[in-house]
Amino acid sequence: MNIRFNGIDITRDIETMDAVYTDNAGGKADLLELSFADRDGYQWAQWDAMSDVREISLIAENVTTGKMHIHNVIDAGSGIIIIAASLPKAAKAKRSASWVDVRFPEVAKDICGRNGFSYTPYCKDDFFYPFMSQAECADFAFLSRLCVLEGFYLKAYNGGGVVYDAEAAGVCATIQRYDIDGPAEFFQGQKYGRVTLVSGGGTYTHNGGDGAVYTEHVFFNNIAEAGRWARNLYRAVNRPLYTASLTTRLNTGIAAGAKVSLEGLAKHSGEYFVESARHHIVSQKTELALSRIGSGY
Repeated sequence: MNIRFNGIDITRDIETMDAVYTDNAGGKADLLELSFADRDGYQWAQWDAMSDVREISLIAENVTTGKMHIHNVIDAGSGIIIIAASLPKAAKAKRSASWVDVRFPEVAKDICGRNGFSYTPYCKDDFFYPFMSQAECADFAFLSRLCVLEGFYLKAYNGGGVVYDAEAAGVCATIQRYDIDGPAEFFQGQKYGRVTLVSGGGTYTHNGGDGAVYTEHVFFNNIAEAGRWARNLYRAVNRPLYTASLTTRLNTGIAAGAKVSLEGLAKHSGEYFVESARHHIVSQKTELALSRIGSGY
């Protein structure tokens, strides 16, 4: 295990008690929860006072968190608890902006750039907007919602905004029944049959069959844009129709945003999308939150 604070290797100066890395597919920042004993009793305070920048990273068991921004430090008496995320605190600030005759990459680069992030696309992202508006919304929350409307995921990782098409993800692991530690839980959620977009100038409805109506208030420029957004939103809101929660032995080869194949679980066998993978490095286990591929659309 290797732990770096502001680029300095502090691994040998601390006694790590717990390290949990939550890898999220998108829409949420990745998290690092690190607990350690401060051997000298004051070492952490000295490091923390050295710089206004507070970044930490962890490399362990073939997984790396990339650069994480420290949000909270708790002196628990028995040790120090650090809570860090892949997005800085400043990214939570609400902003307003607008664009005219702009394409998706320009919007994404603007938002990432003003937060000191790079932009990397792994998708066909050349959509054109006659007008686009961000009204009193945090930067990455706005961009993440636009990604959902375009059928993408937005992931913040190591100082960059990564936009990708989840449908193009490959299977990264096969999980057999005997790989599961403890009970596996399976859930059935709400089925939506129609998605309706409500804009100032009218409405657009995508009809996918039986089920409840999902309504989204969002400005759209034209019918073609509304149709594309409604179809993608229909897929997004129905993705949690069948979900699973399970724990395996530590498997850092399973990454959020990829797919896994569950086998030996009767009707629950099949391919699932990894919404999040929570790797417990010290206790050697991985908690998975999954959604079944193609179950709701």
